[in-house]
Amino acid sequence: MVELLVVLAVLGVLVALIVPGLSQTKKTADVTLCMTRLHGMATGVLAYGGDNRGRLPVGGRLEDPQPSLVAAVAGSYVENTTVLYCPVPLVPESAETPENLAAGRIGYFYYSCPTLPASTDVSPFLRRSGAYWPRELHTSLPPETWLASDRFFRSERTGHDHYWKGVSYVTLDGSTHFLADSPRSDFH
Repeated sequence: MVELLVVLAVLGVLVALIVPGLSQTKKTADVTLCMTRLHGMATGVLAYGGDNRGRLPVGGRLEDPQPSLVAAVAGSYVENTTVLYCPVPLVPESAETPENLAAGRIGYFYYSCPTLPASTDVSPFLRRSGAYWPRELHTSLPPETWLASDRFFRSERTGHDHYWKGVSYVTLDGSTHFLADSPRSDFH
């Protein structure tokens, strides 16, 4: 009986050690998948730019809907539209569904747009960043210019809940990055 209790105690300790590690692994996998999707989106958008004298699609605004972006790249430049959605959506409107795609709602902020966002939780940050508006992106701009990113709002967690302000983003050179903190100093 004592041996059985010892075995059960050892198993309990092992489970207690393994379970948090599995949770961390899933969160890391979500960030990696998000960055992979952003890279796929950038590849399609940049291919579109290659066919249009460097001009990238211009969205209606930073937030959804993005019907002009979806119309420009879905099918022709982006075969798998999954790349337009973060694997960890913040709200149902940013989840990958046929209805959201048809309405032009994607899971990321897209930074080629004519005006600052209407959201007061995003626009003050973007005004202070020094980026110009309208922000109509072109492949000749500096390669570190942000093309798209996870959605982020002041005083709210991002979709990558292991991080308070963790944001994945992709730049005009097609490289993906992850910031564990606020993107304030890295936004271009």
